[in-house]
Amino acid sequence: MAVRFGIDVWVKQRFRGLKGLRVGAIVNPTSVDASFRHLVDLLHEAEGVTLGALFGPEHGIRGEAQYMVAVGDVARDRRTGVPVYSLYGSTFESLSPKAEWLKGLDALVFDIQDVGARYYTYIYTMALSMKAAAKAKVPFFVLDRPNPIGLDLVQGNLVGKRYRSFVGLYELPTRHGMSAGEIATLLNARERFGCELTIVPCEGLKRSMSWGQVSRDFISPSPNMPTPATALVY
Repeated sequence: MAVRFGIDVWVKQRFRGLKGLRVGAIVNPTSVDASFRHLVDLLHEAEGVTLGALFGPEHGIRGEAQYMVAVGDVARDRRTGVPVYSLYGSTFESLSPKAEWLKGLDALVFDIQDVGARYYTYIYTMALSMKAAAKAKVPFFVLDRPNPIGLDLVQGNLVGKRYRSFVGLYELPTRHGMSAGEIATLLNARERFGCELTIVPCEGLKRSMSWGQVSRDFISPSPNMPTPATALVY
């Protein structure tokens, strides 16, 4: 059986979990299904689903920004016309969705490929968005994806409290050995976010699988992360 990512599972289900809802999506260039269709376009076209807002992490929703470049607060997606809000700026406050951006949304969906190292920022974008969603009482969905450096090995130290930052915001080991969905579940419980969290897991994925065994093209999650080998070196 081929491995299906969370997005593929929902495509197969025709996004029935979002029917009748106004949805916000936290995405980047990796947010594609097995046919390379972007989640933004799939949600925009999905019957019974209203795409109300997009949220861009570091590098933006289409990968238009380089490393450490702040993205403008509000823009419009050039393909769908949906408002795009930046979750990457020059202040800590700029890293979370603002309350007014979440107003009118019935759900937030996160679908971004992580690389398995604690200092990659997307998992912290997810965590801060979960906290904001909990405060706004907006359900949060994670469309899970494999960890490109594996789910069966944990290595490295835990970042101490005095050294916490956006490249180490929570107590995670350097090589965390988890998927984004597992990190979301862990942090929601341990940090007591109070988020109404739903994980859409991968199908057919085993913890021992390498990226090669997943049999899926690796979409670069940031300009300087072109291959799974890069993630391993990172």
